[in-house]
Amino acid sequence: YLMRALQKGGDYATTYADLGEALARMGRVEESAQLLEKGATVWPFSRDIQKSLVLRYLTLKQIPQAHDALRRYVALFPQDTFMQGALAKVEGRNP
Repeated sequence: YLMRALQKGGDYATTYADLGEALARMGRVEESAQLLEKGATVWPFSRDIQKSLVLRYLTLKQIPQAHDALRRYVALFPQDTFMQGALAKVEGRNP
């Protein structure tokens, strides 16, 4: 249903986030990351899409991409202290 929704123009942030999660749960993590990349382009201020993208990159062990996505997330959502701490750990700083 979610894939059809995107194909028919229902490209809402929640559609990208939900489909990305569904694909990941089905073991299609790389496809999920690709979809979330597109979603992040269309909806750059979607917290759910940005956070899910960080998690997909980590799952795929794409550390440079995860680091970039985490930096972007923290820049967009500085109030998220958990992700600030995660970024500090990745960069070798004290959280």
